[in-house]
Amino acid sequence: MTAHPQGAEPNTQYAALQERVYGLGQQFLHFEQATTRSFQSVEAALSALSAEVRAGGKTQWQTIVTSIGVIVAILGALGGLAYLPIRNGMEQLATEARILRDAVVPRAEHAERWRRTDEDIKALGAELRRAEGRLVGRAEYEERWRCRENK
Repeated sequence: MTAHPQGAEPNTQYAALQERVYGLGQQFLHFEQATTRSFQSVEAALSALSAEVRAGGKTQWQTIVTSIGVIVAILGALGGLAYLPIRNGMEQLATEARILRDAVVPRAEHAERWRRTDEDIKALGAELRRAEGRLVGRAEYEERWRCRENK
């Protein structure tokens, strides 16, 4: 039996990879939902800011620039927090796929093994035919046993 990396069968590793890919998809979906909520809150903040600017009559550039800076920082932090687990998961998947690729036995190696097995079977068949040629038939033994019984 061939030793597999980390003691697992390729099918088990493939199933684990599928589960991780599904998990990464779910993480991406949650990230998308969080991003949508963030954009909605940004939209609400901009609407409130727009209403405040209209009410004041004078443009409050300091408030606008500060708000945009805070929004960009929040979105950057959310993006980074969502991206890091996905990147780490993809790196882990790539590593495990590389391990699986290294564990796969090439077809040429299998063909060579099958050819050697066929040669071994032919050699055993020839040896068996030679051994059959040296065998003494049952009739000769029966004759010998009858002679011993009659003595």
